[in-house]
Amino acid sequence: MQAGWWREVTLALCLGGFLTGGLAAQEGAWQGQKDHPRLCATLQDKDKNAKNHAAVVEVETQNVGLVDVGAPGYGGNDVGILEYQIDQDPPVVTEDTRVMFRDLSSGKHTVTVSLLNTQYKEMGAKAKLDVEVP
Repeated sequence: MQAGWWREVTLALCLGGFLTGGLAAQEGAWQGQKDHPRLCATLQDKDKNAKNHAAVVEVETQNVGLVDVGAPGYGGNDVGILEYQIDQDPPVVTEDTRVMFRDLSSGKHTVTVSLLNTQYKEMGAKAKLDVEVP
């Protein structure tokens, strides 16, 4: 009986670690397939900014160049734009690799960052970042 109890606790701890690790692993980890357009998103000064009801997202890219959203022209597999969205707010589409969200309400917020091609279609690289505002 005791061995069965320990096995259940061990399974629950492993499953909990797996589930929380999967969510947390996206921040600061490269998203997207190797040798394809990829992104790595992080929250800068996460706790300090959260206390100020803000979130600052910084993104790095690989295997893709970022282009001006308003500029007409080149559309290939090696250029793209970034889409930032916090919670269910309208997305912000830009070539900027650093974006600040201000005046956040208290509570948990999720920032989603996606790499899009110049026709606004997802290129497969997407990250989700969580921030808790006191």
